[in-house]
Amino acid sequence: MLALATRGRHLHSSFGSLITNASAYKKVSEMFRQPGDGKMLWMVFRAGYSKEPVRSYRLDVDELIMK
Repeated sequence: MLALATRGRHLHSSFGSLITNASAYKKVSEMFRQPGDGKMLWMVFRAGYSKEPVRSYRLDVDELIMK
């Protein structure tokens, strides 16, 4: 990621739910994998150019940790 960022390239969004959701994974696998190759998809993302990476709307660490 840092190697990309130093060149002004950023991963604009990842699609982890396409990997972890069984029905979504089946559909995306059928679209992008070669039939019978036995390989699994492990990452799906959109790449692009921008001055700054797109803002992530994930929760901050303090919002995730229960106190």
